Amino acid sequence: MNTPNLYQQENSIPLMKILDIQEPPEGGLLSTVEGMKVPYKGFPQPHIVYALGTVKKAIKHLVIIHLDYKGLFIFFLFKKYRQKAFDLFNDFCEGAMRYLITPVPEYPQNPHKWCKSARELWRIGQKNYAWKVVCMIWEFDNAYRFRGQFAFKIIDVKALLAQPRKELWRVFHELQDREKNQSMKDKYKMLFKLIYLLYIPRVKREFLGFIRKMDVKKIAPDEEDEVWISLGKSFNFN
Repeated sequence: MNTPNLYQQENSIPLMKILDIQEPPEGGLLSTVEGMKVPYKGFPQPHIVYALGTVKKAIKHLVIIHLDYKGLFIFFLFKKYRQKAFDLFNDFCEGAMRYLITPVPEYPQNPHKWCKSARELWRIGQKNYAWKVVCMIWEFDNAYRFRGQFAFKIIDVKALLAQPRKELWRVFHELQDREKNQSMKDKYKMLFKLIYLLYIPRVKREFLGFIRKMDVKKIAPDEEDEVWISLGKSFNFN
């Protein structure tokens, strides 16, 4: 596989020189990086991150529209509105996948080539466009992946199943406190709003079913992940 010499991503791993890429039989890609003793899980490509950045901004604004306080009120009262919102989000992600086809090589859309944690998320989620976009963001934007893995490191699964809103509130607050700049702290406002969706019985049932199917050990960081996570500068992982 042809590899670029350099890779740079803002607010994450500053610079990579990829020497080799292995494809383990169990799945995923392992990139050998100059100066690192452990491989990087995945194949970092800046054009994918930039393309996904456009998609992330659109998703953010779409969610904000439906999760302002008026939108939440309508969400709770009207089942048809909720379904239309979910359908709209999936339709948007279908369009996003078409957009990503242009800058993204074939393998990034193949879940078997993703890292272990992204493969586990794909396994337990719904096989639709919306979930595929979420998993691709997890796979290719390590600023999100490393924060997500850290969240699964500190989460108490038993508490999450017993009192999901309370445990998510605790975890999101800890993540927010660990951010080192205010602009990142502000982004957690949307996550706190998402917690309110768990007051909807169907959403809560599906969320708990999702958690019960999950192998948390495959998503939380292992020793190799911890080496890469420790290089992050915009979040206190220690």
